[in-house]
Amino acid sequence: MRGGKGVFLALALLLCWASPVGASYEWRAAWGAPYPLEISEACAMPAADRMRARVAFAHPYEVEGLRFHALFLRSPRGTWEIHGGSLNAPHLTEWHVGVGRRVALCAHAVLLCGVRCFNARIGDWQAPASWTLTALARAAPPVLRLLTVEAGIVDLSATSRAAVTPVIVTRAILSAGSARVCLERSACVHGDTETVIVVHLGWGALGFLQGYRWSVGESSVGLVLGAGSVQVRLTQRWHPALGWTPRVGVVWLAR
Repeated sequence: MRGGKGVFLALALLLCWASPVGASYEWRAAWGAPYPLEISEACAMPAADRMRARVAFAHPYEVEGLRFHALFLRSPRGTWEIHGGSLNAPHLTEWHVGVGRRVALCAHAVLLCGVRCFNARIGDWQAPASWTLTALARAAPPVLRLLTVEAGIVDLSATSRAAVTPVIVTRAILSAGSARVCLERSACVHGDTETVIVVHLGWGALGFLQGYRWSVGESSVGLVLGAGSVQVRLTQRWHPALGWTPRVGVVWLAR
């Protein structure tokens, strides 16, 4: 089984030669993507806006030599945020880093403006850096007390050569106490679309996550364990063709 996973991964990485930053695009750690279970899971957390730092790592599909790492930092008032991620595999290293600023549009709406850089090394060949821009608006209308909506464009190329495909993201978050539902719809400019739903149920310091990605039937299940301002998030993802992927994350919250 692992041999089959390795062959599948090797073929996928070979397809990235024409667009070397492709794998970073699939594994990127924040804002939005056509593979956004991780982003949607974070949005479904009741303490999402209190998150000040997060570190995470994964061993995707248990393929030997393949590792993913992610880091997220947010300023005390939530005005600035920075995140980064790296994908390491035999003969391939990819990374990305992004910086964003939240600007208040009115009393109930904010705009996240960000810039991100992607890069990759395949064997001895170093790919040129690729820069992208992001704009995501969030609104919580007072007449809809339980609903928060987000919409915008992620990774619009800042150069004439788009190594990373822009994504249009729309997201609705319904909150009722410690229960939250995040429904996300994303569309690539090339026509590919994705729908993801994540449900979070909480009981004090314990939380339960369940997510589903429609396009391929990928699902996730996770536990959130809290102690003061620290959360540990343990997640298992299941892909119909690739199997299970364990993921561990540690989050620090503002009190």
